[in-house]
Amino acid sequence: MELMEVQTNQAIGAWLREAGGGDASLATTEFDEPIWAGKFGGDKLPAIVITAGSHADEVAGVFAALKLARDIQTDHAVYVIPCRDPLGWNGFSSTLSRALPGVAPVHSYEEAANVLRGGEVIYDDGALVIAEVGPLTFATEPPEKWMSTQITRHKLPRLLSENLELAARLRNTRILVPGNVEVSDGRTPYTYGGHTAYIGDGYFAQLNRFFDRHDGPIEVTALRDFVDRIKPGLVLDLHEGFSSNYYLFTHASSSPATLAMAKTMIDAVRDSGARIATRDELEPVWGPKTSAGILSEGEGIYAMGAPSADAHSSFSGYCDQFGISITTESGMEASVDTRVSMIEVGSRAVITAFAEQGQH
Repeated sequence: MELMEVQTNQAIGAWLREAGGGDASLATTEFDEPIWAGKFGGDKLPAIVITAGSHADEVAGVFAALKLARDIQTDHAVYVIPCRDPLGWNGFSSTLSRALPGVAPVHSYEEAANVLRGGEVIYDDGALVIAEVGPLTFATEPPEKWMSTQITRHKLPRLLSENLELAARLRNTRILVPGNVEVSDGRTPYTYGGHTAYIGDGYFAQLNRFFDRHDGPIEVTALRDFVDRIKPGLVLDLHEGFSSNYYLFTHASSSPATLAMAKTMIDAVRDSGARIATRDELEPVWGPKTSAGILSEGEGIYAMGAPSADAHSSFSGYCDQFGISITTESGMEASVDTRVSMIEVGSRAVITAFAEQGQH
């Protein structure tokens, strides 16, 4: 199987099996979709954990995790969870057709909105449509450059804070939205690599939050229980960000060892010929409110520092307690091959450095 052919969650499971990672999963989500977890490397502890796909439209992170799983070489036990959001990875159209058997695939906002308006409409302002279709809830609106980002991080939180009746109705609900657009990997917003968010007990966020809360979905609680049990010494959470370049996130509480490992990753990616993202190019996209909570820790290394950033509700922030925990970001405006390469180079460098550190 070629890497770009891995466009379903079942294909992720097949890839891990072929790579020798076994047939294990952390749990299953809706439609009994497994959250796959392969074991690689040796048995040396502390273990390494590599995760991706909490935002399943960040496809290069998923592909990079799969490439690392196939040929990773270390004596440390390595657990790879390539996609934390199986429904999102299968995509908006595919999951919609499972919720409503017989519906034709959707490829555009108009087609998606028409299907949703035939379901149980929860909200419709003529642009944003939210509807229950079978056991799941879907939302779509006319496409923008960062489509899922606009819906899940901006529009829905604002709407739910203003409409308490709607927020109460949607409590404990997944909301599937189309993926981000204007990416160079052959997808449309409605095909593989979509996005899922969740409404807990008065708290709305995407699946890289809830790690310090009681009301998270199974996609969060199963992973949290897993790392609580194995206590990894190195965690890499593979994400994708803005611009076309590479950068990292740590946290204000991160140890000097974490920052040293982050620098190792930045140096390796720069030495490979890729560019490192600067704060000047990221701040216009972050916006002033987000930027105020982000500290600069060195070239291409940023930290979620202000209390308002809710840093420890993220997976990487939660894993700070166990050891070195780093979030990678590859700019989605680069080609998918470039993005995968940047993530892979940085990840291999830090895994090597972590293993060497353990030998001294």
